Amino acid sequence: MHNRPFYIIQFIVLVLAQVFVLNNIPLWGYIVPMVFLWFILILPPKLDRNLVTLLGFILGLSLDFLSHTYGIFAIATTLVAFLRPFILRWFLSPDELDTNILSFKAHPTAFLAYTGVMLFIQIFVVFMLEAYNPALLLPVLVKTLLSTLVSGLLIWGLDQFINTQKR
Repeated sequence: MHNRPFYIIQFIVLVLAQVFVLNNIPLWGYIVPMVFLWFILILPPKLDRNLVTLLGFILGLSLDFLSHTYGIFAIATTLVAFLRPFILRWFLSPDELDTNILSFKAHPTAFLAYTGVMLFIQIFVVFMLEAYNPALLLPVLVKTLLSTLVSGLLIWGLDQFINTQKR
């Protein structure tokens, strides 16, 4: 993690924004934007898997603590953090995995697909654990797809804004 202050500030801002803003504005009662996963998404690809999984757990636990969600975010975020290296290998070549930069700017198509898959898994697990009823699979899938789309658009905008500011 070559830019620790950036990651620490990003972690704090994303957790606070998710808990105090985004969790309180469900769009049309069905869509819940979840942009906090951007923290895991842009970590350097070569970062140790155990460290990424630990950071995912801490991120999820922080959200659970502040949202009173009893481990739902910790489970989902730890899962996607653990799956991250495998998902990255689907979308990036070995040469691209050697870079320290993951962003829409660096790898537009691959990062879009990677973000979509990671968001879908994260959001699906969160909503299924909240519903806690397999009979609600169809409404959960609809809510997951819509929330993934909105979250992906917000993450794309955030990534574009941050990368523009870094120039």
